[in-house]
Amino acid sequence: MQLNNQKSLDNFKAGSVIFLDGDFSENRNIIKKKLKTLGIIVKTSFEASVTHIIVGKNPKNAWKLIKENNLDYLDEAQLYSFIKEIDQEDKFLLQDDSQSLVDNLKDLLFSDDLTNVGLGMQLVKSGGIPEILMEDMLLLSKTCPDAKIRAEMKKNLLTQAPAEWAELIKDKQVITNIKEASNSDIRDKLRKMSTDIGMAKAAFFGMIIFKKYKKGLRFALSFINTQQRMEALYAITEGDFFDFHTGMGYTNNKDGSKSESAFYKVVTGVPFPKDHPNPLAIKKINFHNCKFDVLSKDIAIFAACEELDLSNNHLKALPAVLSNLSQLKKLDISWNNFSEFPEVLLKMTNLEELNIRYNGYGMQKIPYGVPKGIPKEFYEKVPNCKILLKKDDE
Repeated sequence: MQLNNQKSLDNFKAGSVIFLDGDFSENRNIIKKKLKTLGIIVKTSFEASVTHIIVGKNPKNAWKLIKENNLDYLDEAQLYSFIKEIDQEDKFLLQDDSQSLVDNLKDLLFSDDLTNVGLGMQLVKSGGIPEILMEDMLLLSKTCPDAKIRAEMKKNLLTQAPAEWAELIKDKQVITNIKEASNSDIRDKLRKMSTDIGMAKAAFFGMIIFKKYKKGLRFALSFINTQQRMEALYAITEGDFFDFHTGMGYTNNKDGSKSESAFYKVVTGVPFPKDHPNPLAIKKINFHNCKFDVLSKDIAIFAACEELDLSNNHLKALPAVLSNLSQLKKLDISWNNFSEFPEVLLKMTNLEELNIRYNGYGMQKIPYGVPKGIPKEFYEKVPNCKILLKKDDE
């Protein structure tokens, strides 16, 4: 049953008499004590004097009583939001916003030693959750390996975090191996979460994961024309550098952890970033290992780009519109499937460096292989371009 309870909120004040129906994250006696300080009376059973019903999880008679008696009501999240100010009065951590305190608390909460995490949790429980740590607490409530600590964090968040977080806090999805979890694993968890609480809330949590661990954005990037995708694109843009590779979250083969790529098509479900909020401000783009088998013609929107990394994809050709990037100086197309020299490069007269290492003939990979014949015309039109053919060219 869906009701508009704005009037209920307006009428919830000193003198109100309430009845709690359902299960609550916080002990009923604690709720009763907090409301008493506001002059609100809590009844243990329903009676005629009741003015509001607080609806918890799995209520028994709430909706029937509300309808039959024309009563005002609040849900659990609205109740906690209402009494939040009371909670904060005695929270010593909320009175001390020093960076050193916050840093020390974060060190405890994100420690690999669960004893330290538990200590941090006790400090937060007694001292309150500083606003600057609210997202960290939400992250830990779903990633801490200890179930008891997670439960305690959720309990504290429900009474102190923004009311709109309630569904997300209560959601049962957890990622207890977050440091080792792959982007694919995280995306699957966020998909399951979105089934219960919606895409926007799941994507919001993915953004929190990304802020801490630099992974988890692929879910939000999958939804074109959404605020969540736009926020994700901003998150992987720093100044004039656009790092789509980090957003996609596939292996970085340039860090020495992997010597070669798999040359097969991968359906990522993530659209090309033709909707970047400020493409003409971008001068450096990282599309390394983004699983492209075709480079979108929308690459033309990045007309001011000077450095473009397309390495470790599955490209066999480059679109003619690449010549729109007339300022391009460095191009890396190593570890792709080029069997012929891309004709469009004859128009890229400002190129200063071209990396074409590790390209084979067709689907056959040949170590140190290069595309068939670099045209003499390229050397004539781009005389100052350094061509990287094999490893010792570096």
